[in-house]
This record gives sequence, C-alpha cells and structure tokens, in this order.
Amino acid sequence: MPSLRYCGALSISNRHSYPSWKCSKRPPLNLNWKPMRLFCATAPACAETATRPAPTSRSSTTAATQGVSHISKKARNHHSIPPFSPRSGNDAGVRITRIGLYSNLGMAIAKAAGGYAFNSQSMIADAWHSLTDLASDILTLATVSWSLKPPTEKFPLGFGKVESLGSLGVSGMLLFGGLFMCMNSCTSLYAHFFLDPAAAAALLEHGHSHGHSHSHGVEGPSLHAAWLAAGTVAIKEWLYHATMKVARERKSSVLASNAIHHRVDSLTGIVTLIAILGANFLQNAAWLDPVGGLLISLLVIKAGWGNTISGLYELADRSIDDEVKKSIRRQARKGLETVSESHEVEIREVSGVKSGQNYLVDVEVAVPSMWTIEDVQGVEEAIRAQVGNKVRGVRRVRVRFVPKDLEVAGDEFIPGDVSPKSSPEPEAIVVQSDLHVVSSAKVDFDADFGPKYNITKGVLTNEDEGSVFAPVAMWLEALDLVLERLREANTPLHRVRGISGSCQQHGSVYWSREAESLLAGLSDKKKNLVEQMTGAFSHPYAPNWQDHSTQHECDLFEKEMGTAERLAAVTGSAAHHRFTGTQIMRLRRVLPEMYASTSRISLVSSFLASVLLGKIAPMDISDACGMNLWDIPSSCWSKPLLALVSGGSPAEISELESKLGKVRRDGGGSMGAISPYFTQKYGFSAECEIAPFTGDNPATILALPLRPLDAIVSLGTSTTFLMVTPVYKPDPSYHFFNHPTTPGQYMFMLCYKNGGLAREKVRDVLPKPAEGGGDVWANFNKYALETPPLDVQSEEEDKAKLGLYFYLPEIVPNIRAGNWKYECNLDGTQLQEVKQPWEKEKDARLIIESQALSMRLRSSKLVHSPGEGLPAQPRRVYLVGGGSLNPAIAQVMGDVLGGSEGVYKLDVGGNACALGGAYKAVWAFERGEGETFDELIGKRWKEEGAIEKIGDGYKRGTFEKYGGTQMHDSVPLDADDGLQVVRLPASFIFERYILQLKRRPAFVKRASPFEDFVVRCVRHAFANLPPRIGRVFFSKAVALPFLRYRLLRHGYVHSPISWREHRERSYGGIWITRKPEEKPDFVLYYAHGGGFSMGSSHFYLEFLLTWLSTLVRAGYQNPAIFALDYTLVPDAAFPVQLDETIRGYEHVLAVAGDPSIVCIGGDSAGALLILSLLLHLGSGDEDNGGGRHEQADPIPTPTPKPALAVLISPWVTLVSTRHKNTPSDYLEVQHLHRYGLQYAGGRTSENNILASPGNCTDKSRWQRSRPLAGVFVTYGEEEVLADDIEDWINTLREAGVIVESKRERGGVHAWPVASLFLSSNRDERLEGLVSLTDEVRKRVPYKNKK
Repeated sequence: MPSLRYCGALSISNRHSYPSWKCSKRPPLNLNWKPMRLFCATAPACAETATRPAPTSRSSTTAATQGVSHISKKARNHHSIPPFSPRSGNDAGVRITRIGLYSNLGMAIAKAAGGYAFNSQSMIADAWHSLTDLASDILTLATVSWSLKPPTEKFPLGFGKVESLGSLGVSGMLLFGGLFMCMNSCTSLYAHFFLDPAAAAALLEHGHSHGHSHSHGVEGPSLHAAWLAAGTVAIKEWLYHATMKVARERKSSVLASNAIHHRVDSLTGIVTLIAILGANFLQNAAWLDPVGGLLISLLVIKAGWGNTISGLYELADRSIDDEVKKSIRRQARKGLETVSESHEVEIREVSGVKSGQNYLVDVEVAVPSMWTIEDVQGVEEAIRAQVGNKVRGVRRVRVRFVPKDLEVAGDEFIPGDVSPKSSPEPEAIVVQSDLHVVSSAKVDFDADFGPKYNITKGVLTNEDEGSVFAPVAMWLEALDLVLERLREANTPLHRVRGISGSCQQHGSVYWSREAESLLAGLSDKKKNLVEQMTGAFSHPYAPNWQDHSTQHECDLFEKEMGTAERLAAVTGSAAHHRFTGTQIMRLRRVLPEMYASTSRISLVSSFLASVLLGKIAPMDISDACGMNLWDIPSSCWSKPLLALVSGGSPAEISELESKLGKVRRDGGGSMGAISPYFTQKYGFSAECEIAPFTGDNPATILALPLRPLDAIVSLGTSTTFLMVTPVYKPDPSYHFFNHPTTPGQYMFMLCYKNGGLAREKVRDVLPKPAEGGGDVWANFNKYALETPPLDVQSEEEDKAKLGLYFYLPEIVPNIRAGNWKYECNLDGTQLQEVKQPWEKEKDARLIIESQALSMRLRSSKLVHSPGEGLPAQPRRVYLVGGGSLNPAIAQVMGDVLGGSEGVYKLDVGGNACALGGAYKAVWAFERGEGETFDELIGKRWKEEGAIEKIGDGYKRGTFEKYGGTQMHDSVPLDADDGLQVVRLPASFIFERYILQLKRRPAFVKRASPFEDFVVRCVRHAFANLPPRIGRVFFSKAVALPFLRYRLLRHGYVHSPISWREHRERSYGGIWITRKPEEKPDFVLYYAHGGGFSMGSSHFYLEFLLTWLSTLVRAGYQNPAIFALDYTLVPDAAFPVQLDETIRGYEHVLAVAGDPSIVCIGGDSAGALLILSLLLHLGSGDEDNGGGRHEQADPIPTPTPKPALAVLISPWVTLVSTRHKNTPSDYLEVQHLHRYGLQYAGGRTSENNILASPGNCTDKSRWQRSRPLAGVFVTYGEEEVLADDIEDWINTLREAGVIVESKRERGGVHAWPVASLFLSSNRDERLEGLVSLTDEVRKRVPYKNKK
C-alpha cells in the first residue's frame, strides 16, 4: 500500500466538555483546542475514545429482505405507465410551437426590413434574435414530436432525453446568438464614441483633418421603427404566456426554453422601443440605439446561459425537484389507503430523474419483513396506479421494498474504495476522499480531570467576582492524553506531515521568564508535559470566554475611544467582558506582581502551537481580532488602547507590545518543526511542521468553502452566527475579524451566551415526556412546531409575542440576566411589556424565534436578495453543533432567517471548528503559489455526505411576518428577467432628467449624457464583474486590434507615430517616440492604472499617443514616452511590481542620459508605483521592509531622481478610512481595498510604506525622495480617493516638497484619461492632457530648440 500522509484536528478546550481529535487522510494535521458541541448533552460514555460502528453489511440486509424485494411478472409488466399519447399534430406543445414558428418568421422579416428602412441598429439586432427563435421553433417542434414516441426494446426508457437534447440545442442557439449580437453592438458603440486616433495625428501636423463627432456620419433610427417594436412586445408577450402554460402542464424543458425566447423578445422589444424613442427625442443621443442592441444581447446571453445549464443538468440525470417528490409521496400515501394493513407500510424515500416531459420515479417502501411477494404486490399496484394517475408526467414507477424492522445501509451504488486494503477497524477509516476523517480521539475534561482539578464543564468559577477560568496544567495533561489515545488507536502519527489547529477564542495564557528555555528543553519522553513545564507560567489559570468580571475595563475601553461605535470601527467589536484586552487590563490591576513577572502573553491558539513548536509562537491575525487591541483597518496594535491597558507611559506601552509579540498575517506555511518531545514520545516524524493555529470561530468558517450569502449557525452551549464578507462594516452590535486565511476578506460574527443553555432552561420547565420516552426534547419540539409564528393565530385579533431569554448576562446585547416578554402589533407598533406571563408551552418556539431574530436583525447589512422577488436573506443556512440535530430548531431557524436554497446540517461530528482546522492544515502545507484556501479546498470538498438538507428555509409569507424586508437593495447581477439591466438606465434617466437640478451630483451636472451613462456602466462593472473579466478587456489581445481597426477607418494602415515593444527579463513596456533615430529631448516614464489586477500599456496607447502630440505642440522637438507593463495580480504580488518599476526607471535613465529631462508619472495604481519608486530612490537601501525580490541583483545606489512627477488620481494609501464612496465615482471603497490587499499579498502588510506610500508619515523621507522640480497632482472632486490625496499633499507641503495640484470640479477618478475617450468635443477631450503638459513645460524646459 502506498505511503499515506495525514492531517487532523485536536480539540482540547475548557469551553465545553468534550475535546476531540480528528485525523483525515491529508498531509497536515490539525490540533483543535475546542469541544465537540454535539456531545454537550450526551452520556458520560463520551469520556472514552470514540469508536465508529461498522456499517451494516449489505449481504445481511439482502438476506433479510429476500422474500419481499422481488416483484412478480405481473407487477413488472406494469412498470411503465402509458401517457396520454395523441397524434403529435394535435398535441398542445406541437400546436403552440407551430404558431410561434409562423409568428417568428413574420416578425423576423418585418423587423429586418424595418431596421434597414428606418436605420435602427436595435431593430436589426432584434430581427436576428427573431431568426434564432425561428430556428429554435423548428428544433422544438422536432424534439417534442420525437419525445412523444413510445418506448421500444432498444430504448426501454422512451425518448424523453431527445427533448433534453433539444432544450440544450435551443438554449445554445440563444447563447451564441446573444454573443454575436453583443460583439456587433460593441463594435458599433466603439465606432460611435471613442476617440479617433487621427486626432492625435492632426496634432502632429501631418496634414490630415479628420473630425471627431459622435455621429460619425450615422443617422439615428426613424421614429417609425417604434411601431414595429411595440407590435413585437404585444405578440411576444402573448406567445410567452401561451407556451409557458403548456410547458408547465407538460413539465417540458424544451417548451420552457422556447417560452423564455418569447419573453426575452418581449423585454428586448421594450428596450428597443426605449432606444428608438430616446434616439429621436433626446439631443445628441443616437448612441442610445446601439446601447439598446447591447442591452438586448445581455438579456439573450443570460437566458441562453441559464437554459444551457438547465439542459445539461437534465442530461446529467439531476434528481427531480422537491415539489415533485412531495407530490409523489402524497399520492403514494393516498394510494395506500386502499390497501388492507396499510398502517404497516411506510414510505421511506422518493427519488427519480426527469427525462424530457416524463418522470422516472423510484419509491422505497418499508414493509414487515415477514411479508411475501403476494403481500407486497397489491401495495405496488396501488402506489403505481395512484401516482401515475394523479402526478402529471410520471412515466414509470419502480417500487423497492425493504424490511421495516431493519435499517438498510448505504444505497445501490457499489463503492469505489472496496478493497482488501480498506480498514474496518474503529478509529482508522480509510476513505476515498482526501478530506474525509479517518481517525479520531476525544478527551472529556470533567470525566478525565474533574476530581483532580475540581472543575465543572471544564472551568472554575468565582461567582463573587464573575470570573471564569481554567487550569493551564489541565490543558497540558489533555494534550498528552489525547495524543496517547490517538496512538492507542493505531493512528500512524509518523506519517503526519504538519499540524495546525483551532482553539477557544479570547482566553489568554501568561508565560514566565523561564518559559522559552523550558519549551526549548522539552525532550524527556518519560515525563509528561506538566512535569517538564513546571515554572513556565506566571499565572496558573487562563480566563475563559464566559468570564464577566471586566465591566469596569469595558467602560474604560469605550471611554478611551470616545464611543462604542468608534471602538468597533478600529477593533471590529465594541468592548466585551470576554475579550482579551479587558482581561489583561483587569489582571494587571488585581495581580500587578504576576503581570510584572510575565514575559509573554499568548492566546489559547498560540499557546497550544507554542507547546508543539517548542518555542513561543506568534498570534494569528484572525484570533488577535478577538482582543479589542488589534487595529483592523491599520493592521497593527492600537496605540491608544495599548496605552490604556499598560498604564500609558512609553516604557509601559513598549513593554506590553513586547509581551504580546508580533502578529502573523499569513495563515498558512510553516512556523517550524515539531518539538522533539512529541517525536520521541508519540512517534511523530522529525520532519513534521507546525502551521499557525487560529480561534475556534474563525476555524468554523473553514469547515466548508463558504460562498457569499451563506451563513453558519453554531448551536452549542453558546450560539454563534458566522458569515464571510469582503465588506468591512463594523458595528457595536456584532464582531468583525480578519479572515484566518484570505487577506481582504472578513469574518462577521454574532456570539450569544444564552444559546443551548437557555433552550435547555425552557425545555426543563415544560411537561416531561411520558415515562420511558427516550427523547428529552420531544415535548419542546412538539410545542415549538405547534405554535404559529409569533404565536399569531389570527392576524386580525392576536398580538405578536416576543421574548428575551437571558439566563446569563448576555453579550449581544450587553445586558444583565433576566427574562422579558412583550406583545405588539404585527407591524411592530404598540410594543408593551407583558405583566402576566403567557403559557410556558409557547416559550418553546418563542425562544428560538428570539435568538434567530437577533441574528437576522444584526446581519441585515450584509445580505441582499438572492434572486428576483426574494427579500434580502442568506442563500444557505448551515447548522452545526448539537442543536443542528433538532428538527424543530432547524425549521424555526429557517422560518426566521430564511435561506433561499434551504437549511442544511453540516455533518462534521458536531465539531465544525475541528474540521475547519484540519482543512486549514491541508491548505497550509499543500497550497500552490498564490492558491487561496477556497480554491484548494473547493476542488477537494464534496457536498455529498458532508451536508444534509434538513429544512426548506425561506417560506413566502412566513418570513415576511417577522419584520420589514428589503426586496431591491443590492440585487445581484444575475437577477431574473434582466432586472439589473433595466435598473441601470432607469437610474440614469431619473437622476439626469427627473431629479431636481440642485440635488443632482456634481459630475452629473457637468457630464454629457454619454459620459454619465458610461461611467455608470463602469461603476456597475467594477462592483460586479471579477477582475479577470476586466483584465481581458484591457489586455493587448483586445485593445490593440481595436486601435488598428480605428486607424484603418480613417485611412491609416500604420500609426503615424512610432511605437515599439521593449522586453527584458525583469520588466517590459512600450516606447513611443516622434523620431526614433534621434536622441529624445524629453522622456516621460508612465505606469498605468487598473487596481493592479487589470490594464496594460496597449490599452493606454491612444492616451499616450495623444499626450506625446501635445508635448510636440508645447515645443519639445523629440519627446519620448516609455509605458511600463508590470505583472498583474494575482500572477504576482508586492514587491514584484515595484522591482519592475525600478528596473524600468533605470532603463529610461540609460536611454535619456540625463535625469533632468525625465518626468515620471502614472494614474491610480500606477501612480502608487511611482510614489513607491520615489520612496525607494530617497532611501537607498533603507527600504523599511524591502521592496525587492531576495533573488534580485543589487541595484546600484544612489540612483538619480527625476526632474518631475506628474500624477493622475494617485492611489496613495492601499487601505484607508479616508477613502469615501461618492454618488458619482465609478470606484467603490470595499472593492478598492480588496484589490489593495491582494496586491500586498499574504507576506507583506498593507501598511508597509513601499507597498502603501500614504502610510509614510516621515516628512524627512518625503523630503529626501522629492523630484528636482517637485510634484504635480490632478484629481477629481467627486472621486473616492480625494480626501486621502489631499491629506498626502498636505504632508508633502509640510515636508518642504514643491507641490502643485488641480482639483477637477465634479471630476471622477482618473478623469484626464477617461475624458479623452468619453468627452463629446476635442477641447474637452484634450483639456486634462493640455493641463498636464503645461505643468511639464513650466518645470522641465525643453532643450535643443530649433
């Protein structure tokens, strides 16, 4: 057997009772210092090492059911249910398709002729779409007719899949037709509006005069075209409803695809109508017509893509939907009512696939094991007859009988991993998937250590002070014990490649001055950890997350920052009792000698990593966010809060910072080899390495590849709500943490003390189950499901009931213990506290609703509508922990939280953080260069077996009862029926033509309609499209052909200005020169923008060609420009781009020969690189963290500085609170910061001054870095970066740097670049470039004048 490597998850926590070890067939191993919440209420048997029962043998099941699993010949002959089979010519589907065919033929001819006659691009595009509908009608007609044929011997399941193939063909035609239309419309738009390259040639006085206007000699469409458009809307809308009616009746995917063709035609007809009317009634708006064609194509592409995916799913035998399953199950039960002894029969499972209009169904039925074939024959016939007659589309029903009194293991598929090498032994399970668990062990703190340490539920308490804490020595013993149990379970520890882990958050461990030497000396396998670590701790106890003794310190934290909101903005959370910062402050106050003797302070996660590593490990950045000390936006310790905790003097602040140590930002990689103690005592390999450990809550979000809009609810002793988001929107009512593995992402968390314990309190006062009843939750579940939402039976008469059940002082909100009950109207008005408590049975549902409502309210800023007509809610809700096993809790959680795709149980043995830690270990040691956690785990993680759908989630009508819902905010790009496409022009029309002039944004007031509309489109694309899409659009492969095409349109086979590519091993770019054979008298070195993720010098070629022409007109005889092409993210991150910028600059100096004629410049991200270059030039080798590859050759210093820096909208600081969203700019702060963090990468802080020059506040360094003639900056008044740019300009001026700036009134980001492409006349297009050239001319006098 090939050698295997392993990883796992170790839980050793004082948070709950049951720490556990999990080991999966992966290279790393994960240690998880956290309990298995699933077992919080289980029997004490969990104290033993867990054993997994062997699966039931299939052979034994077969023997038990031998007498009932075979069907008689008579029954078999009726497996197929004859459908209604009229002659295909009279079939409703055939008939409506023929009507559509004739209609499309007529409309295609009419629209093509009308589009040509009336000069309408939208009408011609619509005619092409009608032709695709005509072809689709023919294909639909053929496939529907063929699919109605009866089964044959060669095709025993019939010809339903022919219809699925037809559906795929129809949708494919729609998709490719839409792509063709999109390309054609884009070409037309490009020809209408973009800058004519001949304008640049004219400026060079080549004697050509090619005007540039938006008409280009093309007239707008005739108003008569509007009548044709209106007619298509009426006809197509009727065809849509008629075809969809038949499609729904027949469950026909091909008819549904064809119906959508009609609906898209109806919508596109509306867009065409608007485009034609706008082009006729709005001045200078002929461009609306090709815009209409573009919008049509987007709708067509969307519909085609959706139907293609649907067709592929059907061909891949995707299961029938839940609605059909419910209908089949309901009819099967009705069929059993006609059978004697039907009470002995149980419908267990319904499954099946769709084949065209037909359903092929399997029903699993449980009957008494003593029944014979004759007994079950009547059952089968009753089920088949009822289902076949009452459920439309069912073509075949196959009934499988299983014994009622035995559990049947597995399914009918033969597993692919069955071999003699598979191990049936407990605790060592070899499975096919690399991420599946193969070994586990547990420790129960109370059972294993309770008498020795006098603990209860893993902790000690001091009720008088409100302190809760755990003995650190117990954790050391638990680590030894769990590893020993792993070894006893024959886990091959010698194959473990690496170890990571997750531990309870907020707890802190205090190391003595002897700790480092004691850790390094761990090696005696005859002694346990406690014996060898005596004297390693200045404090024998660690504060626990349940501690509530720090109210005084919490008040001081908020007072120090001014408000709870300000504290949350800095640290991600308001002040909380359990957070480490307040705990350290309290212990320093009550135990000053202990604090003085402490050399280092660890979180529980870094403590456990330290023990395994044999030296003190750094804190993880995500876990550090649970301290109220880490400044998340600045990514450093908060100086004001360190001063508050430490005492305030510089020496005390420095001492505390030293105790805390550095924070590790990279969640992966190795921190070093495992300590010799563990290799000698437990057999770990000396090559085993330790990866960073994190907190239990951050690890929980790593238990699966969590998508946007997915939520995890952990239902343990406490209740935790988790989401992953790129948006940093802190608030005192919840928590934000840095993501444990992905820079630029954040973990949103709500944590409630009153979770499972509070539900148990409510359960315990309810009537007990009947004697002998095994489920203590039976009555709780019964009352929870019987009580209607908010206990409202009648909306006209009943008040809504709300309860607050805080048996412990609560965290969210921060409130004392107590129970409060209220009633109010359904709209929330007239809220009044109830003096007389209601029946205790109602509390079962109301406590779940109360907890879920708090989650829903506080997460509302992070969710949006997952689809058309749906209110804002999560897409999926994953439940983990012990409460996830309770069906009543799952249903009520879904009622309140929603979940458009349902509520799921994440099956990880109750310990999601353990599994998340294991996955983190896999990623830490197996990731490729630049490979993210989601990318690696997403490729290996399988939903099957890992999750189980346990609730429907969103229920229309029920969800809305719990409060106001958002229907339209942040609707995603893929909303149905083109809603997003319609909203964009609607907002344009409203703000431009309807909104009062004084209320319009400044940019809207100054911009032309075309400029305004394009900026809105760019804003939408920037917010919704991934960078890889923009990267293609801005690439050489796309930009250069468009440039050549436009040159040809104006008679140029070659560019009138010389340009050539220049490539070296470490950099590349484009040289643009007027006279290549002569030495330049001025050189501009330019770095393009694009968020580091997109853009190219080829895309900027027109801009730079025009700039060169303005330099010639300004008097320079032979100016030259070198446009740098740097490596884009994610191909590489900082400092690669800075290295390339430096190399390119050296090349420019070599060509120029004189730095006094060199000007450096850039826009946006490129301007940031220019600033980084200046800081490098001003500091020599003192680069504060380096900006060079370790492998790079040394760069000679000092390198001469340039004459001038010219910057367009510089992105000065990668991440800054000074960045503000504006109504007009196309940039958006959260996406900008995401790009910035991706550029910084996992190995560099976004605060590094060479990566983010705005963070350099050293005025002397800026003074040393200044160009000889200073800096000129131009930026827009309305842009996101404006405030940050102004702060930086003030810093330069205070440093004595010569700075001139131009604030463009109403301008947006990089407006001199954008206006060249968008403005409507020559003067406006060149205004920005002329301004830049004037500044250059004033500061860099030209030489060698004629």
